[in-house]
Amino acid sequence: IPALLRRMASCIGAPFAAWWALEGQGTGLTQKLTWVDERRCVGDFQKAGEGRVLMQGEDVPGRAWQTGRAVWLTEAL
Repeated sequence: IPALLRRMASCIGAPFAAWWALEGQGTGLTQKLTWVDERRCVGDFQKAGEGRVLMQGEDVPGRAWQTGRAVWLTEAL
């Protein structure tokens, strides 16, 4: 999965990618793996997701879960 995150992010020019998965009973999302382009300063994105459990509709990953489609950062801002 780390190589997949890197490839996907690189294809679209993104400096960061994260894989979120359902936790426990399927009531929340947790950040499982990330990829960061070391040449760009985006570590805050990685740190922001560490240890968090997101509900449907919460932040970008929860929004994607709720809608069932990808959410581009430009849509989320």
